[in-house]
Parts: sequence; structure tokens; C-alpha cells
Amino acid sequence: MSRRFISLIESGNLREAYALTTQDDLSGSTLDAFETKTKNRIDQIVFTARPPIQWVGERGGFQTYGNRLRRWLAGRKLDPDLLSLEFTVGGPFEVRLVSFGDGKWKISYFQTHAA
Repeated sequence: MSRRFISLIESGNLREAYALTTQDDLSGSTLDAFETKTKNRIDQIVFTARPPIQWVGERGGFQTYGNRLRRWLAGRKLDPDLLSLEFTVGGPFEVRLVSFGDGKWKISYFQTHAA
């Protein structure tokens, strides 16, 4: 989902990218607000050379099998509610996802940033 989100932004298809978000104040509560946040948070220069999108790793939300087992034994939700994924698209690109109770994930925050 994150890779698709970045590809949609790269291609200029902001309407479809917006559909993958939480559609709140953090990601943009309207399509216009989302477009503004996209322009402010993403250095559009990274997309000019059309570099490949590469997954780097997680920046939080990781859990060991032991933590998963402890959650299961305690009767708690097994998966974390928030994941922060790191990509490179000509530069570092962070995408945060939030989990909803029905097992679906939505993009809650995104940005290019310094290395």
C-alpha cells in the first residue's frame, strides 16, 4: 500500500493517493488539503529523475515473536496499531500507516526528509 501511495503521488494521481489515507487533519481532511500537504511535505525534486522506489525498513512498530506471543497470551491485539516505513525515492521518504480494527491499514502521514 505504501509503495502504491508513493507511485500515485509520483504520477500526479493525487485523488487515488488521497483515497488510501485516513482523510483527517494529519493527512488532509479534504482533497485540497491533501494536495497542499503533499506540496509542503514532499520535495518534488526527488520525483524529477523518476528514481526507483526502494523499501529501506521500519522505523517503529516492529515487534519480536516474543512480543507477539505475549500479546496473544494476554488476549490483546497481535499487530501494532502504527507502522512507520522508510523508503528511498531519490531521497528518504517516510510513510506512516495506522491500523483500523477491521484489519485494514490507511496512510496517516508522509514526508520526504533529510537522511
